[in-house]
Amino acid sequence: MDHRRIAPPLLGQRHALGHDAIDVDHFAIADCWMRAMESAPIALPWHIARLRKRMRDHFTNEAALVEAAGVPFCHCHHAEHDAMLAVCDDAYGLAERNPRAARGLLRRALPPLVRSHVIGMDQIAVLIIHSATPAHAALM
Repeated sequence: MDHRRIAPPLLGQRHALGHDAIDVDHFAIADCWMRAMESAPIALPWHIARLRKRMRDHFTNEAALVEAAGVPFCHCHHAEHDAMLAVCDDAYGLAERNPRAARGLLRRALPPLVRSHVIGMDQIAVLIIHSATPAHAALM
């Protein structure tokens, strides 16, 4: 049995928020995370770096969408992004010398951070974005 396949998915369909770009990014991040969970030890640092870049790009895009809606990006939201990136940084630091510990950190620490962030902060961000969108404003 391959021990790396034990990890459940980072996000499931129930985490879809109804904003195409944000949902696509979230599921791409989840895919990068799963690839890191399943990668060969020698490839783990590369997969973690890819996960971190995908997350960082998404966070930048998400903040821009909220600010384009006319709302300043919340410091608390940004702090949660930083916390998720810090987990990736820590895992990357472990990856070459102790891939098992790096993978364990990603498996243990990242899912609760990501899931609570998506159902809390990101749900609010999507509401803000949709509220400022003309198509949604016409429905009100």
